[in-house]
Amino acid sequence: MTNRLSVLLGTSVLAAGVAFVPSIFDTANAATVNFQVNTKISADTTPIFYDVTLTDILGGGVTISLAQSATSPNNGDLFGLFFNLAGSANATNVTGTDVTAFNVALNGNNMGGGNNVTPAGPFEVGITFGDSGSSSGLLKSTMLTVSGVSVNDFYNQSLAIRAQTSGPGPNGGGGSTKMIGTVPPGTAVPEPLTMLGAGAAAGFGAFFKKRLAKKDC
Repeated sequence: MTNRLSVLLGTSVLAAGVAFVPSIFDTANAATVNFQVNTKISADTTPIFYDVTLTDILGGGVTISLAQSATSPNNGDLFGLFFNLAGSANATNVTGTDVTAFNVALNGNNMGGGNNVTPAGPFEVGITFGDSGSSSGLLKSTMLTVSGVSVNDFYNQSLAIRAQTSGPGPNGGGGSTKMIGTVPPGTAVPEPLTMLGAGAAAGFGAFFKKRLAKKDC
């Protein structure tokens, strides 16, 4: 009787363990998307290509990485970023070492001080990096965090980049850059806690199966 009760209890715990353990972890999927912005907004712009990476942050928000592409025909000083969000999504904050101004309800294409991407737009969010001019050197890459959104909110939306002091030389030149692209759908990837939950479930399962096998002997 005792042995049968132990077997039944072990089986119950096994089932509960496999079902319960993942539930204590976050089973959501994160997403990441990589693409290049390489289309000129206007014919007279000095083209600079940028590699863009959007990554979901565990707990909420999106990290945006901008970097001048190795295949870019010119160099320049990053000055602004503009983008739209899908549906009713709304960004609540923007942070980053190089971020000096932002507007999460811009609904336009001009952040002032020369940071604009006219005639493209309107854009829901506008961001300014540094100050006008390149006295402190060219800003070729940066990273920022946008709160209140996920990568899914960027899919199939327009994203524009403003740069200045653009040209083929190592220090750029006297050109002006306005580039635009469309964010493609990304790839969902398991978050670390999801993978940990699945691993813990498997571990519990193996443990209880081993215990039951010993009792049967």
